[in-house]
Parts: sequence; structure tokens; C-alpha cells
Amino acid sequence: MMIKRVVILWLLLVAGLSAATLSRTEQERLCFEAEQLFSQAQEVYAQDREKARELWQKAAARYERVVREGDVENGWLYYNLANTYFRLEDLGRAIANYRRAQRYIPHDEKLLQNLAYVRTRCRDAVAEPESTRVLKTLFFWHYDIAQTIRERLFLFFLGCFWLVALVGLWYRRPWLRWSLCGLGLLAVIFGASIAVSEYSAWRQRPGVVVSSEVVARKGNSDSYAMSFTEPLHAGTEFTVLSERGGWYEVRLADKRSCWLPQEAVELIRR
Repeated sequence: MMIKRVVILWLLLVAGLSAATLSRTEQERLCFEAEQLFSQAQEVYAQDREKARELWQKAAARYERVVREGDVENGWLYYNLANTYFRLEDLGRAIANYRRAQRYIPHDEKLLQNLAYVRTRCRDAVAEPESTRVLKTLFFWHYDIAQTIRERLFLFFLGCFWLVALVGLWYRRPWLRWSLCGLGLLAVIFGASIAVSEYSAWRQRPGVVVSSEVVARKGNSDSYAMSFTEPLHAGTEFTVLSERGGWYEVRLADKRSCWLPQEAVELIRR
């Protein structure tokens, strides 16, 4: 899992548009230092693992400072930060930052591979219910095709629909009517899929457990009974349902719900 140099160039593009407390030069310097620290850690890992861990921690601290004080939202920055946390065996923060990066670079092959691999390293295997798997099979275009591609397909079919409709004003052919219906249906399918994705992104608040383990409760206090016989562990993903008194009510992938303390988790959208 290699650090991306291109992050510095991206930062230069976005720094001028942000309300950052770090200057552009400081952001570039911190990213360059983080990259060098990460590379040094890679080189000494075989001989001195403790030294490598110390260097990775310093790299992560610099990337976090750029995110926090630089007010930067950048896919490659989150990708580099996720790689660093993975080397530190901090699976929860690695997944959180890979998913943040995925919002900006959703088709990057290495990112998808890294995210899938880190998920296999997590201790809790929360399987999706059969009904969810059936939905993903029936509506495969919604779940398997990236939103940017669905947007292009929607515009393509919509454009073809109006083109055929225009041609139909001069030529009355049965195949034109059938083509019009088919193109209209495809445009509606992909348009509805995009609308559902946008609504879900606006309404849902995904998150990840970052503590090594946390006891899930039936209410927003340690006085409530445990929701499960075993605690949840770093890397377990969820969606926030509500928030109360320093706790989140969350739903896991298998549709079970519970309450988790806010200090034990991170939300994907900071």
C-alpha cells in the first residue's frame, strides 16, 4: 500500500478555496513530511518494528493536521491516511478513511482492493440479511454500477429519448415508438437510482467502530443491558439512526440495532 505523491498537487488546487488555518505552503510541507515518514517506516520495518510504528504515527499525525487545520476534503489525502492507519493496525480508522476517500475517487482500483482486504481483517463478521442480498441481485444496476456511471447512462438515454422523439415528428414508424418507450424506461430507471442514492447520502450517516472493542447497549447509558453477548470490535460498520447524550443509536449491516458511545466510533462524514 503505497503513498500517492499526487496528493500534494491536489492540495494546491483546493487550498485556495478553503477556510484553512494552515497556509498552502504549510499543507504541502506537512504532506511531504508525512510521505517521507511513511517511506522511512517501510524501509526500517523489517529491522525495527517499534521504530517503524513510531514513524507511521508521526505520518498519521501530519495527515490528520492537514485534514483538521487545513480544512481539506481530498480523496488522495484520505487514501494516504487510511494506508498509514492500516500499517498501524488501526483497522477502524483505516476503514473510515478509505470510505471517505471513496467519496472522491470511487473507481480507484487500489483503494477498492485495500478497503476489501482491511474488511477481511476485522474481527466481527456482520452478514447482510438474505432480503438485502436479494435486493442487490434484483436491482444490480443500482448497487453494482458506480453513481458517476449511472449519471452518464441517465444523460445518454435521456438524450437518445429526445432525439428519437424529434425524429418521430417526421417519421411515423412502429419501431420508433418502441425505441421511445425503451429509452424512456431506461432513463427513468437510472434517474430513480440516482435519486435514491442522493437521498440515502443526504439522510444516512454511516460510521465505523474505532475502539479496539466496545460494549453495545440497549440504551444511551452504561446502565443499560448489553445488546449482544460479545462486544463489537474495531472496523464494524453501521448507520446512525439517532443521537442522544453522547451516544449514537446505530443499525448494523444485519439490521440489528444498538447504542454506542460517541468516543468509540467515527462517522464517515467528519
